[in-house]
Amino acid sequence: MKLRKIAAVLVAIVVLCAAPICGLIGVDGVSFFAPQAEAAGKTYKVGDIVEFGSYPQSKVTNSSLVSALNKVSKNWVSYGYYSGTGSYGTMAQGDWMKYADFTYNGTKYRAVTFSQYRPVWTSELSSSDNSEQYDNGYTPNNIYYFKYEPLKWRILNPSTGFVICESIIDSQAYSNTVYGSYEPDGSVSVWWNDAEYTHYANDYATSSIRAWLNDDFYNTAFSSSQKTSILTSELNNRACSTAYSEYDSATTYDKVFLLSYSEMQNTAYGFSSSSARQAKGTDYAKCQGLRVYSSDERSPQRLRSADYDSIYACIVSNNGDLNNLCWYVSPTDFGIRPALKISNLSSTIPKSGGSGSSSGNS
Repeated sequence: MKLRKIAAVLVAIVVLCAAPICGLIGVDGVSFFAPQAEAAGKTYKVGDIVEFGSYPQSKVTNSSLVSALNKVSKNWVSYGYYSGTGSYGTMAQGDWMKYADFTYNGTKYRAVTFSQYRPVWTSELSSSDNSEQYDNGYTPNNIYYFKYEPLKWRILNPSTGFVICESIIDSQAYSNTVYGSYEPDGSVSVWWNDAEYTHYANDYATSSIRAWLNDDFYNTAFSSSQKTSILTSELNNRACSTAYSEYDSATTYDKVFLLSYSEMQNTAYGFSSSSARQAKGTDYAKCQGLRVYSSDERSPQRLRSADYDSIYACIVSNNGDLNNLCWYVSPTDFGIRPALKISNLSSTIPKSGGSGSSSGNS
């Protein structure tokens, strides 16, 4: 594969993404159902922050509280994360990283433990050299506690209730599984996300990240009543350029999603500069294996748009750079910032104060 650009801030080689932008459905690049439930948007502006739902975020560091939480009975659940033997196609789920949700003194917590490091690449062996968990200060055979806290959302379009998480709240692969179609000389001609070779590795409609957002995250972050306020969005999942239309993915109808390449550079949403796209990760995201740059404590983020090759999808770098950037789909160390649309935003959710239109989680 010909590499076309070196991104120093990523400490990795990234490849060029052509300039033409994908066409979008409607103003937002996301159309939605139940138009009668559109938010009035009279009390909000682009960049305002609202709180909606909750998710494990801050690490518990108080020793007395940790001691008390250690005594609470827990029902451990496997994340089902992947590791392999060092080659594409060898990845398999394991029970080596688990979590347990519980309530103590009226506050909800998530306990996390792992017996081996989560590999950066889902096909790789577990080791401290191949995991961001070690760099973030999390080691095997310990229990870490994270407090459930309100999720903060930055408003992108107050009239439609279009919002994105202000922080990086988790760290996940775009596709947990990757398989290659090998040529006689050993090179790979095409990459797939399934062993039957039916979907490209960067196909958003069948990706593991889409499934994770609309199952794991959705059911963890929102109550039954809150779910009724989340609109179903019709997503245009074309590649980042018409030149790469071979990798266009099917239209999907989702509650939660990643922003597209076009949406993340839309100035109408407040993305008028690199700093407006920057974000920091929560403690919980770091425990999951988020890549964090010591220079600014910020992290790269995943987008849903496919790029020029079947194994690449678009990204945002830690410094907020978007142009000409993409990366492999299987690394687990890229940040996740869910997006969604909330019905009747102005009357449903109180303003939490502050503006994130150019904050970059500073």
